[in-house]
Amino acid sequence: MLGLLQFSSLLADFDRGEYQVPELMGIGLIPTAIALVLFAVGVKLQFAGKPKWIKWLSTIVLAIGVFVGLTPFQEFFFDPIYKQLYPGGNKVALMHAAGIIIPVVGLIAMFVWNYFLNRNKFEEL
Repeated sequence: MLGLLQFSSLLADFDRGEYQVPELMGIGLIPTAIALVLFAVGVKLQFAGKPKWIKWLSTIVLAIGVFVGLTPFQEFFFDPIYKQLYPGGNKVALMHAAGIIIPVVGLIAMFVWNYFLNRNKFEEL
C-alpha cells in the first residue's frame, strides 16, 4: 500500500524539479514488471484457449510507462537549465533515460518470448 502511495505521489509531482535515483528506476521498472506479469498471465490464458491477442494488452501498461518516463527524459536531455542544475555525468543521464529504455527492453523481451512460444509450439509453461 505504501509503495502505491509513493508511486501516486510521484505522478502527482510530475512537473517538479529534481528526481531521485529510486524514483528514476521506479518510473521504468514498475510498469515493465507489471506488463511482463500481465503478458505471462496472457500466455497462460492463451494456452487455456483464450484468444492470442489478450497477452498483448500488456503493451498498454508499457505505453503508460514510456509516457511517464518521457518527462524526466525530456527535462534532462532537452532543458539546458535542468541539465546544469542536475550534476552527475553519464550515470545520471542513463538514469533519466531508464524510464524509456527499460519499457522498450520489456517490449523486446515480450516479442522474443512470443517468438519462441510460436516457434516451439509449447503446450504448457
